[in-house]
Amino acid sequence: MEVKSSSSDNRAVAYIRVSTKGQDEKFSPEVQEDSCRQYARNNHLKIIKEFREARSGWKLNARVEFYKMLDFIKTQKILNVIFAFGDRISRNTEDYVLLKGTKVRFHNAISGTSFDPNDPNDFEETAAFEHDQVDAKKSSAKTRRKVIDSQSKKVEKGEYPAAAPLGYTYKPEMVGGKWKNIISVDPERGRFIKELFKLYSTGEYTLREITEKMKSLGLRSKHDRVLMHEEIRRYLKTPFYYGRFRWGGKEYDNQGTYEPIISKALFDTVQEVLAGKSTVVKWGRDFKYKGLLQCHLCGCAMVGDEQNKTLKSTGKTKTYVYYHCTSGKKTEFYQAKFGQDRCPLYHRPYYTEKEVDEFLEREIESLYIDPETYGWVRQQLESDYQNLKELNEAEIESLKKEQSRIDGQESSLILLIAEASRDSAKDKIRGLAEKKVEELESRKAEIEIRLEELQRGEEAVSLEEIEDTLELSKALKDKYLAASPEKRRKLNNLMFRNVLVTEKNSLIIPEGEENYISAVPLYIVWNEPFKSLWEIGFIHGMDEAKAEARERAETEKSAKIKKWRGRRDLNSRPLA
Repeated sequence: MEVKSSSSDNRAVAYIRVSTKGQDEKFSPEVQEDSCRQYARNNHLKIIKEFREARSGWKLNARVEFYKMLDFIKTQKILNVIFAFGDRISRNTEDYVLLKGTKVRFHNAISGTSFDPNDPNDFEETAAFEHDQVDAKKSSAKTRRKVIDSQSKKVEKGEYPAAAPLGYTYKPEMVGGKWKNIISVDPERGRFIKELFKLYSTGEYTLREITEKMKSLGLRSKHDRVLMHEEIRRYLKTPFYYGRFRWGGKEYDNQGTYEPIISKALFDTVQEVLAGKSTVVKWGRDFKYKGLLQCHLCGCAMVGDEQNKTLKSTGKTKTYVYYHCTSGKKTEFYQAKFGQDRCPLYHRPYYTEKEVDEFLEREIESLYIDPETYGWVRQQLESDYQNLKELNEAEIESLKKEQSRIDGQESSLILLIAEASRDSAKDKIRGLAEKKVEELESRKAEIEIRLEELQRGEEAVSLEEIEDTLELSKALKDKYLAASPEKRRKLNNLMFRNVLVTEKNSLIIPEGEENYISAVPLYIVWNEPFKSLWEIGFIHGMDEAKAEARERAETEKSAKIKKWRGRRDLNSRPLA
């Protein structure tokens, strides 16, 4: 077919793509470039920009250069696009629709034909091209189906079809007369993973503290990168380490296909610590404010300790509970910040449990609830709950769609890894693909954690519970004072996010709360609705204090006037 072009609209772009290493040889970028350039010369077209890409084309949004080309075509008003093979330019319906929408003329450099998919006169060429697209899509779907079926068979046999998590590596073994990569414990990182679970199960570390601890011990990613605390959280929530794995939204037993690093019991203990339900006892006892107090100076946990004191008056020994900072950070941190090896709150003076009791009881007493306040807070919380629920539902839907897209990308990469594993010359390709799978797995774990948070949030809060909480607020002080240590811990978790503690005779200005300052060395970070109730109570208390001050001032003023009038009456007056 004769190519249609004119000198006024002869500008063109060329698109070159290969999707696998094997295709480089047959459809190499150089071959495609030469074909496109020769076609342009023969048909009086001027290529002003070339877009080269080496990505799979079956998945929407997978090809960065393709979308850059679309933007360039639109902004520069390009009328011609040249490509070597039809399934190189578009291999899914969405891409074809987007490209067709730019109103460009398609030029196939190999067949030497061109057509405008929007021109009714070119319907035969357009139909042939679209037929090829359908065939290409079928081919991609069949390949993907084969990969999914292969993965399904693997997981049913307890074989994990993706890259194993940190702590494991692959060891080639002869199985059934064929070499096969078997998941095995990484002798270096495996012991770090085991240590991570053991240390965190004690309940003595926050996520940030255990991240720093593992960093100091030498734990690194597969690519020797320092791990972030969210990655540590993901590993702590990964059942793979005790012999089970998640795939396609389900959990499977490994059926002995690889060696677990930890026991199921240790994994379960760690999950309790992560969920804040741990019953791990520190210092021999489960103290009343365990897990609630946080040092404002260094950010570490405050823990309880028992000390015996002999009373001089009676000679009897009495046991007191004190709280102090764990001082869990590196010596260098404390030397740089305080000029000493430990946090100042690690040493005396400690806070007695009685001092903490009195502070919290005073703050709880300031919660203000009257009928008008009760109705207003309930209405606001119900409105916030409905808005949050709608936002959560939208976010959950978006995250699930992203999960589905990642599963598709992983399937394509796993197929590439399998092909590259059979050829040592393709180790670099395999390495890049495995790194990408690791990134996708990391993102999937983040999505799972966020979905759990969103779903747990919906299950944990209801309109009935909001009302129950407000009812509790009315008689909270009496219930709090009468509560056992275990019951008080539950109330603490309900009311407080945490309680910041600093040195005695010091004040706390909480980070991000510039409008607040604590007049005592403890500062409560409230959960809702108690934060709102406390603020209302604070304002109410200020109003009452102002009213009392005005009344006192008026009383003093009246007394002064009376006194002045009395003195005036004592003055001598002229005789009438």
